[in-house]
Amino acid sequence: MSLNIPTASEQHPPGPTKENGGLGFLFIHPKIARQGEYYEFPLGMAYVTAVLRKQGFAVHVLDLCHGDEPIVDQIRAMMDSNINVVCTGGMSVKCGAIEEVVKAVRAINPTLPLVVGGPIVTADPPLAAEILGFDYGIIGEGELTIAELAEALLHQSDITQVKGLIYKVREMDATAGTYRSTPERESIRDIDSLPYPDYEGFNYRRYLSIINPTCSSSTYTLVENPRPVSIATTRSCPYNCTFCYHPLGRIYRQRSLANVRGEIEYLVKNYNINQLHIFDELFSVNKKRVMEFCDLIEPFELKWAVQLRVPDVDEEMLLRMRSAGACNIGYGVESMSATVLKSMKKNITPDQIRRALELTRKAKMGVTANLIFGDPAEDDHSVRESLDWWFKSKQYAVNLFMVRVLPDSKIYQDAVASGAVKDKAQFMRDGFPLINVSKLTNRAYTKLRNFTLWYANDERLVPVGKVISSRMSDKGGGNCGDVDITVECPDCHVVTEYKGFRQQNYFTFRRLTQLMCRNCWQRVYVRTKQVFRENYQLRNNTLLDFCVKQGIDFVQIRPWVFGLVNYLRMVLVSDRALIKMLSFMGKRSA
Repeated sequence: MSLNIPTASEQHPPGPTKENGGLGFLFIHPKIARQGEYYEFPLGMAYVTAVLRKQGFAVHVLDLCHGDEPIVDQIRAMMDSNINVVCTGGMSVKCGAIEEVVKAVRAINPTLPLVVGGPIVTADPPLAAEILGFDYGIIGEGELTIAELAEALLHQSDITQVKGLIYKVREMDATAGTYRSTPERESIRDIDSLPYPDYEGFNYRRYLSIINPTCSSSTYTLVENPRPVSIATTRSCPYNCTFCYHPLGRIYRQRSLANVRGEIEYLVKNYNINQLHIFDELFSVNKKRVMEFCDLIEPFELKWAVQLRVPDVDEEMLLRMRSAGACNIGYGVESMSATVLKSMKKNITPDQIRRALELTRKAKMGVTANLIFGDPAEDDHSVRESLDWWFKSKQYAVNLFMVRVLPDSKIYQDAVASGAVKDKAQFMRDGFPLINVSKLTNRAYTKLRNFTLWYANDERLVPVGKVISSRMSDKGGGNCGDVDITVECPDCHVVTEYKGFRQQNYFTFRRLTQLMCRNCWQRVYVRTKQVFRENYQLRNNTLLDFCVKQGIDFVQIRPWVFGLVNYLRMVLVSDRALIKMLSFMGKRSA
């Protein structure tokens, strides 16, 4: 196969810099992980920096996840005379991390123009402005808006002509310091016109160095030395589920497959990628595109994963995907109650869900699917409908979650209107804690929430493989040392050796660790203690991390109680008992 790869200079052609008339931009990716820990690559920000580079502006990138020094020190080290504008942003759930960046930048240079973008601004621009106090907020897709804003700042022209902005008023009158918005920007129809994401600027090679089989998706265990990448082949979604929000607009658009192929070729040649995760909300709405993509990707011999809708798949499509390297399909299941599915506006039925999952496993592909409880139509009967099916269907390893009320979804709008969310700013700063907007009693809701937290530690409820052997890897390294393990799949009973498993800080809080069978591609759980036999007791002694990972919301407790509960976690009690204890403490302290 001959590859026609654009060079780095073709992707980001040289142009004016600060010294010859341009502006210098510093993009800061907020600290959402500690150094060496896995985090999701900031694909949206990488698209924006790629556009600015193509326009000829000087762009500098600081990823705070690659260092554990104080944030203000990391940012100050990047600040010099070449930096004229600072940009940051992200999702609403990362509000605290974004706010830390804003405060650090203001502390270093309070007059430097500060631009914030991403879903946190798009979902509720006035709220984001209130919390973050930025100078310019990007509403919606950021590529064209940031390019026009950069030109306006460079030439000191009228920014009110830049669509898709919320900006701080600078006039010396009574309105100074307030915010105004410019007209809405139309969706980018031709997304082929955008350059590939700025992989070089974000040092993707360094990002790959933190990847190991156990750091994120269980699909990483399908190959030795996983080198994955997430790409977007579409934008938005043609559907409007009530718990979902589309920060890239409501118009569904697809890249041409030729354009997608060019990016894959570029990634394979420059980064030796061996796994591809399609980052789309919905990869395709028709079979023809899926089959054509299979023809495109098969020669690369990659393992890849996509998200599809349950009504859109059939046996022929799934078998073709399997032969082309598709290892996992994500489905938006959400509920097995027809009443709740209708309330969510899913436009699917329980029978369609059953059929799609059966066909997918018949084709020997992994399934990623969730049941999410707590929709406004949820009641005891609908919960039982979903759980009755789930208890009988553990071969699909369907995850359990509670609905989170996130901006600017329909259930969020309703929760604000009803008063369930009383203070939007505090709700965001608190990280969008779980709230009961369903028909369940608070007691039933709490019981269900606790079940969704501990079920993955119960071997009776998930497919568990047999760990035949475990030994320290010759390579060593990692947080607590790497191990090589041999596992028998509970589904096909094939024995497979996996190398380079690394114990993450939070794995010792979970009785079971996930992997995928390399024969039947079943998602399998194995006992964490059997995997890391020699170093299981080496653990991160941080109760706060445990609470964050488990999504437990409880307010301040005394230091001695904190220490006691941490000790109990380490020595005496199971995860299930600890979660019950923390939930009780949360109710008592609320």
